[in-house]
Amino acid sequence: MPTDKRHPGFHSHDDDHAHSAPVDGQRLRVARVRKGWSVAKLAQVAGVSASSVRNAEKGHLLRWTTAGALAAAVGLDIADLLPGRSWRQPSPAADDPFQQHLVSFEVLIERAQTFVGRAGVLEKFEQFLSQAATKPGYFGIEGEPGSGKSALLAHLVRERGYLHHFNSDLQGVNQPAHFLGNLCARLIIQHRLEYASLPEGALHRGQVLNRLLREAANTRSPSAGPLVVLVDALDEVDMAAMSPAANVLFLPRILPANVAMVVTARRLASVPLQVSRMCLVNLDEENPGEDVQTYLRRRVQEEPLARWLRRHQVSPERFVAELASHSEGNMLVAHRLTQEICEGRYHDQTFADLPYGLSAYYRGHIERLRHAAGSDFETVDAPVLIALANSSGGLSVADLCEQTGLPEQPVRRALRRCQSLLDCERRPQQPDRWRLYHSSFRSFVQAAFGN
Repeated sequence: MPTDKRHPGFHSHDDDHAHSAPVDGQRLRVARVRKGWSVAKLAQVAGVSASSVRNAEKGHLLRWTTAGALAAAVGLDIADLLPGRSWRQPSPAADDPFQQHLVSFEVLIERAQTFVGRAGVLEKFEQFLSQAATKPGYFGIEGEPGSGKSALLAHLVRERGYLHHFNSDLQGVNQPAHFLGNLCARLIIQHRLEYASLPEGALHRGQVLNRLLREAANTRSPSAGPLVVLVDALDEVDMAAMSPAANVLFLPRILPANVAMVVTARRLASVPLQVSRMCLVNLDEENPGEDVQTYLRRRVQEEPLARWLRRHQVSPERFVAELASHSEGNMLVAHRLTQEICEGRYHDQTFADLPYGLSAYYRGHIERLRHAAGSDFETVDAPVLIALANSSGGLSVADLCEQTGLPEQPVRRALRRCQSLLDCERRPQQPDRWRLYHSSFRSFVQAAFGN
């Protein structure tokens, strides 16, 4: 295999190896995932090590020669990987008929960097995949909010480049047409199927999806393994426009040979999904406390957290054991608590003051908001949170002003106070859109304020 895979527009110099630069890791990762490549596959094509690919996707410094090889491998110019350029998803030409149907989930996938553990679930998944050639079917993952369903799927996307779709009621990506358009377009692009545009009926007929899955699976060599599709949060799909007799998202009852589909929900039994084969695992029954402890052992080695432990005279061992208990096996709580400790939010509180469980974690946030907002909490912060909890797809400041009847400046102050529990979508030449960080917080707000 050639070791020099540089882009034609990339000119080397004798001292290339002495020069390094940070690269746009997000852009490189999107380009890799669009090709359906794992980290190892990109490393093989580019003629570099897998660790170089991982470092590049984290935005670390790389030699110019390595950056050029990676850019060429994924079909980019090296300039596309340099920082300071406006981000765009690598995609077909602007007039490409598939472009409008593609949905990017890079922000969500980026959070999977905190993923640890789940060895038992991954082992069951590998066993399931080994039979997919002759026994295609669904691998179902259940779990309570914060148990790590989305993080597990995002980890599989990052490491293996699987086709994917993450439903999200909070982001307004929860319609069957969103899923069908995104997945059908990706199947055609990544497997070079011979379609000039989406087939007729692709956005509202499961038969079209099933046909494309079959055609895509038939393009794969035996050594490539099964075609794997990940679909997150089936319980967040808007079923209003679907027939009561239809499967959620029009998912096929019988998948083509050599196709495996991974689906998640809090409880799959509550979702309309009748299929011929389903292997079901529940994350709440897979010793989540052990994974939380693994995650915490890694975090206590980081200086911001280690400094807090020294200040409060808490040993790393005690912190890991007790915070794992505080978290009740919930990875979301463990991650958010440690992050907030590092950010100084618990600077003046003792170890005993940390909340137990997801509900206590959210109650603690609400109480701190009450204290920070004072008399404005009931009249400003609470109405803003309620409006966000009842929204689908996020709200701009103007939207919040209209829905709450409040002036702009009080709304902006409330958003600043609540920002640790919010996501902000920033788009060029468009207003920022705000939404709650997690669907479990939406449920908490709706219950807490009687909505």
